[in-house]
Amino acid sequence: RIIARSPSNWYKIVTIDRGTADGVQKDMPVISPDGLVGCIASADLNTSQVYLITDREIAVGVILQETRDTKGIVEGTGENDLLTMVNIPYYSGIEAGQTVITSGLSEIYPKGIKIGTIEKISREESGLLLTASVKPAVNFDRLEEVFVIRGY
Repeated sequence: RIIARSPSNWYKIVTIDRGTADGVQKDMPVISPDGLVGCIASADLNTSQVYLITDREIAVGVILQETRDTKGIVEGTGENDLLTMVNIPYYSGIEAGQTVITSGLSEIYPKGIKIGTIEKISREESGLLLTASVKPAVNFDRLEEVFVIRGY
């Protein structure tokens, strides 16, 4: 269960009621039934701090569920209802409404966890890459319980 939220606007962190006594360790992925929540930032004996994917310090390698060909990186914006997907090739077939999932090209996150849905696509100034706004699958304002993946 989530037992506390960070009062700071700079970091998006929640505290859960499980810690090292329960097998929780730093960098374990955290999910909800709706999708990816974040990862364990630190763990004490009975509690753990979870970085939410909306935190500006978090980046996750992703692919599009429908096509599997577009790779990119989803970054937190500091907003609970918005993520940004960057490093999308300009020739990509990305479209609004497509589902973004974890790519599995990470030491932390397993492949196939839902992150959100593409809302808007824009071309970067260089013209070589695209950027997309992503609506998170998880409603972070109403999040009460999470699941920590201890191994995969």
